[in-house]
Amino acid sequence: MTSRISYSISDRDLIHSLLISMISEKHTFGNFMDVVFLLEESLRRKVKVVTPEAFSPHIGPHILRDQDC
Repeated sequence: MTSRISYSISDRDLIHSLLISMISEKHTFGNFMDVVFLLEESLRRKVKVVTPEAFSPHIGPHILRDQDC
């Protein structure tokens, strides 16, 4: 996987939990973990990554309301 992440934010602005949406034919566990490892390596910290499918039907709509997923 060839990707590069650039960022210039301070630690206090850094988001520790990320919501990602993957192209359905690329949505595999291996690709998901590649994204997690890439983010952790680039940001030099642990991150929590979830996809919209991981949300329960009760809370998911509230979380996604203001997202473009």
